Amino acid sequence: NPLVLVAYPYLVKTFVNAYATEGSEQLGQRIAGILQKKLFKSKDYPKGDGVQSSLLETQLEKSLRLSSRSRQKVVSILAQNSSFWILKILHGNFSRKELPRVPDMLQSLLDDYFNNKKSRLKSGFIKEIFRRYPWTGHRLFSFLLEKCTSTKSEYRMTEALALIESILKTWVSGKTHVDEDAPGGLQFLRENLLPLCSLMQQLLSKPMSKGSRRSDVRRFFISALQAIARSKLGEAFCKALRPDAYAACESYLGDKFRPLLKFDDGVSEKNVHREEKKSC
Repeated sequence: NPLVLVAYPYLVKTFVNAYATEGSEQLGQRIAGILQKKLFKSKDYPKGDGVQSSLLETQLEKSLRLSSRSRQKVVSILAQNSSFWILKILHGNFSRKELPRVPDMLQSLLDDYFNNKKSRLKSGFIKEIFRRYPWTGHRLFSFLLEKCTSTKSEYRMTEALALIESILKTWVSGKTHVDEDAPGGLQFLRENLLPLCSLMQQLLSKPMSKGSRRSDVRRFFISALQAIARSKLGEAFCKALRPDAYAACESYLGDKFRPLLKFDDGVSEKNVHREEKKSC
């Protein structure tokens, strides 16, 4: 029943206030139980003409901010679950073209995460959104690539790489949904192939200082090449890479490089090296 959406914000507000007031935790626990059992874990959700995207987007914005600002873990977790629930309602009632504010809100949240030390956002939360609703990750792919290339912090770069990797993995696994303005999800990768190549060239020329982060970069490379192969963009990828970057990439991944690109889609080693010579 869409009327649930009328009661929902009051329940959340009471829950947050309960944990802000000493001695009211029991009330907060009762409200959390109601929200989890009756709303978040229910297979049913509000549908029909009574569902307004603008009101839901306002509530989503509040939940996203609460998830990244609350110092209390229990409040942050409920805010995350609230966000998943609202996204489910939006996804079930409206087309993606009717929800331009959703990726904008996520971008604002991530921008705050990368630039503000006060942000308590958990990257795993965003990865789960990308997994459930791949189109949101597709819309933020370019933004995340830019964050990777512009940040001076290795930690923030590896965090951004992990988010990009989660988008690519969803695409490679075949779990992604067909995007209305990007058939098969392919368009987001094709449009960002050059920035992706630039990022890979940057990572090859300036290796990470810590071994664990170098392992993260290697996993990212493997996911990127798997996505490129699945999209049959291997030839375009090799043309976009500088000859020295191509050689560095092949040396970096060793025997895994060419099998990952799966040069069985009409791209032969001879053709690749011919393009390298042209580039020179």
